[in-house]
Parts: sequence; C-alpha cells; structure tokens
Amino acid sequence: MRKQWSQVSGFAVIPSEEERPLGYLNGVFMHPETGQLIGFLVGYSRILVPMEIEKWHSDHIKVKGTDSLIPTDEVLRIRNFGLRRTFLNGKRVQSKNGKRLGRVRDFCFETTTSSLLTFEVSKKILWIEWGKRLFSYKDIEEVTEKTIVISAELEEKKAIVEVQVPLTT
Repeated sequence: MRKQWSQVSGFAVIPSEEERPLGYLNGVFMHPETGQLIGFLVGYSRILVPMEIEKWHSDHIKVKGTDSLIPTDEVLRIRNFGLRRTFLNGKRVQSKNGKRLGRVRDFCFETTTSSLLTFEVSKKILWIEWGKRLFSYKDIEEVTEKTIVISAELEEKKAIVEVQVPLTT
C-alpha cells in the first residue's frame, strides 16, 4: 500500500494489546544506498522499524507490542551510516553539478516493501513555496550527511505545474 508522508506524519503508534499510544510519527530514516526505509522516528529519540508494524490504519499504526520502539543507536544500519545521512525529512537536494533544488518536503513510500518511491522537493521561505519538483528514488545518485545529490541530466526536469481548469457557468 502506498502512503504519502504528509498524510501519515503525526500518526499515533499503538501496541496491539493497548489503546494508549507509545508516541507519534515524527520522521523517517532511509538507507542511503538502496532507498529502503530503515525506520520511523517516533517522538525524538526512538525508532520504529518497519518489521514491527502490524497494520496501517486511517489514523494510527498498530505495532506488535510495547517493546516495538527502540533507541536510535540500537539500529545497526543507522549506526553504520549515521543519523544525519539516513534522516530523510527536510534534507537538502542538489543536482550533480551543485545547483540547489530545495529540500525534501514530502515523499511517497510503499508499506509492504518499505521502499521510498518518490520525493517532492521545493524551496521555501516562511510560508511561500516555489520550484516544486517530484523525483523518483531512482534519480538519487548519492546521499551525504547534508545533501541528496541527483543525476545531472535531471537538472532540466521541469517544475511541477499546477493546471488551472476554467470554471464554466
């Protein structure tokens, strides 16, 4: 099932045997070489690995138990690649030749395979957003601590244009 981050951000994480949430989704960690989701940040210091998720509901996530959340330093892939390199939310995006394209504002992922599918990039000052672009995870060439570098030929990729349909009376 495909999920859009903007629609699941803030979801409550609830163990099967309880109704009280353990915390709320706050971010995502991505494997910088494969695009697989390593885990979901719950609160500010705990990780929910995708294997612990039993079911995605319309307004919350059911997990296997109260011990489904673990400290970030206990996830081997996050420890190996580093917190900054694996954290996806708000990461700077630039082309191979250094042109800044903006930051990751939203993304789509597959829940069954825990794979990143697409990510939306735009520039933003206060509430004004511009230069919105949509990229596939296949467009990623390299992920560093601060930046996602995309392929050079994508520099010509056009910004997403909103089509306005005239109202007929």
